[in-house]
Amino acid sequence: MNDQTGPRPGVVANRTGLCGRQRRRDLLARGTIIRSPSARGVVEEAPGAYKDADAVVEAAHAASLARKVTRLEPVICIKG
Repeated sequence: MNDQTGPRPGVVANRTGLCGRQRRRDLLARGTIIRSPSARGVVEEAPGAYKDADAVVEAAHAASLARKVTRLEPVICIKG
């Protein structure tokens, strides 16, 4: 475990019982289009593998490190 950023996403997925096939089914049910040659890539890039962006932005705003101006919604993830 890395003390600064926590465990790697794949490690979290393995500990919580998430597998690539299940994650793919969950994302497809939400209307997400997936093109990945491996289930591991799906787990590592799934939305739950990242910190909550709202919490990060709120913390940066509260610490005067940044100023909130708008809210963005991710629409695509490309890894390559």
